[in-house]
Amino acid sequence: MNRLIILIVVSAGMLWGGCGAAKRARIEKIRQLHALTIDDFHSFLGVKKHYTYDSAINVWGEPGKEEVNEGTKLNYASMYYYGEYGEKLFSLTYDKRNYTLNYIRVTGSNEIGYRSTRDFFKQCGVNDIKLQFLGMPRDSIVSVFGEPTRAQKSELEYQKGGITVTFLCPDFSGGICDEVLVFWNYYYKEQN
Repeated sequence: MNRLIILIVVSAGMLWGGCGAAKRARIEKIRQLHALTIDDFHSFLGVKKHYTYDSAINVWGEPGKEEVNEGTKLNYASMYYYGEYGEKLFSLTYDKRNYTLNYIRVTGSNEIGYRSTRDFFKQCGVNDIKLQFLGMPRDSIVSVFGEPTRAQKSELEYQKGGITVTFLCPDFSGGICDEVLVFWNYYYKEQN
């Protein structure tokens, strides 16, 4: 009987401690998110500003689709990555003249928690806390970064040091961020 009581007390303590560990982990993640600045988007999801097309391929593998805009005056090309059910997870644009990355647009799919998007990056060995902004309420994003440089009805745009980050949080999705765009070469200009 004494062994049973000890076993129950120890089990309850482990269960209680486990719940506390999960809560501490959530609090730590929130603390890490609130410590971020726009400067931290110098790198995003395994690539960095000034990386090239080949760098992206090395991190994520070959894209599911590529549009190089042959026969046009456009100086950029786009790569698209898809989930296992054909849903677009993200796209990437690069300058065709020097193959430098211009921007990444993470869209993900609308399932709860953007699971397929998170799983894709996890399978690539990419663990970036900034992906947590996908699926986050608009007000929470503002609480992390403050008032945006520019705000429109569904967009929060932050600019700093040659980096622009746009969070799309449309009303039809309850103000939840359903796209994150990181521009390293903001509004790439076509040069004649």
